[in-house]
Amino acid sequence: MEEDQEQLIEENQPLEADVKTFKETFEDIVLCIYFSEEWLTAAYIDLFEKQAYMLPLFSVCEGIDNVVSKCKPLSKPKLVIMTVGPTIILVSEKLSRKNLQCVRTSAKDNLNSFNIFVRPESDFVCNEKLIEYLHEKWHDKLCDIDEKCIQTLCCVASFVCQNYRLEDLEGNQIDFNTWLSDVCIFKLATYMYVSKETLEDLQIFENEYHPASHIGGQKEGISLFGLFVKHIVTAGGKKTLKKWMQRPLTDLGIINKRLESVKIIRENIQSFQRIKDFLKLFSMVCGVLKKLKDNAKCSYKEYQLIIKFCKLMNNLIYSKQVGEFKGLEGLKSLNVLLEMNPEIFQDVITHVEVAIDFDLSKIEDRVVINVGIDEELAHLRQTFDNLPDFLSHVAAALQEDLHFSFPTTLNVVYYPQFCYLICIQLEPHIDPLMDYSMYGLEFQFSTENAIYFKHQRMHELDSYLGDLHSAIIDKELEILTLLNEGLLSFGNEIENFLNVVYELDCLMAFAATSIDLNLGCPIINDSDDLQIINGFTFLIDVNQVSNALKQLTPKSLLLLDEFGKGTNSNDGISLFCGLIEYLSSSTPGTPRTIAITHFHEIKKLNLLENESKICWKTTKTIVQEGNEQSLVFLYKIIDGESENSWGLYCAKLAGIPDHILDSDEYNEQEDSVDDVLNALNALEVPFKESLFEH
Repeated sequence: MEEDQEQLIEENQPLEADVKTFKETFEDIVLCIYFSEEWLTAAYIDLFEKQAYMLPLFSVCEGIDNVVSKCKPLSKPKLVIMTVGPTIILVSEKLSRKNLQCVRTSAKDNLNSFNIFVRPESDFVCNEKLIEYLHEKWHDKLCDIDEKCIQTLCCVASFVCQNYRLEDLEGNQIDFNTWLSDVCIFKLATYMYVSKETLEDLQIFENEYHPASHIGGQKEGISLFGLFVKHIVTAGGKKTLKKWMQRPLTDLGIINKRLESVKIIRENIQSFQRIKDFLKLFSMVCGVLKKLKDNAKCSYKEYQLIIKFCKLMNNLIYSKQVGEFKGLEGLKSLNVLLEMNPEIFQDVITHVEVAIDFDLSKIEDRVVINVGIDEELAHLRQTFDNLPDFLSHVAAALQEDLHFSFPTTLNVVYYPQFCYLICIQLEPHIDPLMDYSMYGLEFQFSTENAIYFKHQRMHELDSYLGDLHSAIIDKELEILTLLNEGLLSFGNEIENFLNVVYELDCLMAFAATSIDLNLGCPIINDSDDLQIINGFTFLIDVNQVSNALKQLTPKSLLLLDEFGKGTNSNDGISLFCGLIEYLSSSTPGTPRTIAITHFHEIKKLNLLENESKICWKTTKTIVQEGNEQSLVFLYKIIDGESENSWGLYCAKLAGIPDHILDSDEYNEQEDSVDDVLNALNALEVPFKESLFEH
């Protein structure tokens, strides 16, 4: 995997995948990093957001916006890559071998795998048309941007235009300027650098194998992301939430605005369900519009879904106008949506309801166009409805004209594509192999019960009436195509609000989770102090044990991991021993229990009175003596108890410097268990009794 990530793809070599079309679910992030030994700048395009981001030029020798200025192990290019999390990285062909290696070695620390493309210097030449457009539309943002930064964005734009087909929602190819929705300036100081290992260790994300793992399926495990994502409604909201957690903000202004938005949602719980219904419908309507863009067939129920969404939007807009959302004025993302023109949604409702006959569509289980919408369609439908009576008259006339030499029943039938046929029912006295040409009949095909023929009259009907059913279907498809084009134009209107909807979805998920878990709103400021009220781990542990004890049955399995930590050692040992004494007693209803502890004193001091039902286990290790003591963990559970925590050795393995581990001050405090026992024996009050007095 790492070799694939580090493989350098030379200039002009085609992409491994086919050319992609940008859609709502597109996730590629294309980063161009342009740097030397003295300076660095970067730009990237998030293809999912259709937004460009630019990092202003800065000196590599200085700190980046007053942060990480002393972070030598983490090079500045690597910091940019870790912050952005790209899937494609573009570098200049003039980049030195040393700097190129710096980019390539960032792969193992990046949450996303990426490929590196070496681009010619010609890609870094400023595109005058693009620059003119950028300055015209986003002049305030770009007025202080250095030319090298603009060149970097031009390289990204060139790569995207060369390798991807840019489309609007209607499927029409468009140029880069039209496709791009926004340009933003980003600074590394705005984001907190979180390494891949940290994200894993803190369980921000946790992938687990899905039951469908045989086909490569995965699911989100027990993680912080999984805690919130279950309340996310839209696919884009899920991706936005993941990006927020990958790149936490350090900007207190933005953080507190988000917290205030969550607080507003919680305080207006009566509007909560209406907004959630909107998000669900929005997600489903985006799926319908995607099908329309791909020319996929949509059911009449999906058109009803669009009407339902538009009616809900108009209802929400009206509710805001009459003051029903007074408490939500501070929720910016919702207010941006509710400032949309309601006429847009009313036009969609009118066009869909006029075009589609939903009652008849339900009966026929297909999309049926209203008869009154088109005169030609109405004429075709009327002719088709009158066809059975007309064909009965034609059959009666033919029966008289043909003068069959045998008694038979003749019918004229209509089949789509075959059009009009004479049908003679097979009876015992009729020979199916006889020659019917004497009657002017042309054999077409036969079934078990009938024979079908063409006749001059049938050819005349083919020319005069035509294939009515196919003509009706073609006309309906023509009308439906015009309707779909209008709906795709409507899709282009709401596409401008995608990022706002996804942000609202994330804020709603935060509010829902905080309600579920009864979480309070944190107060975040510039202080370095961290004050946690009613949230320390010891309180959480005792609450969990308390809940477990209330629900225990003889068939339960209770798992205790380091219970008693996080408080005074005597208190922790007392609680742990008291709990084990209770669980090992003969009290009815006590379950099987597996407990893990680091309190070696329990066994050394014989603090447990009744050990008849307690089985001590430890992990097997081998200590190799020599110049340096070496410890080997065999990862095997054996009978007995551990006589050493091996804390110092584990700390050394983790990379704690020797000058800390060998500190005289530390070693003076490190007494052996025997020393502790001798000291305790000198006390007037036995240690065991003092433990259980707490």
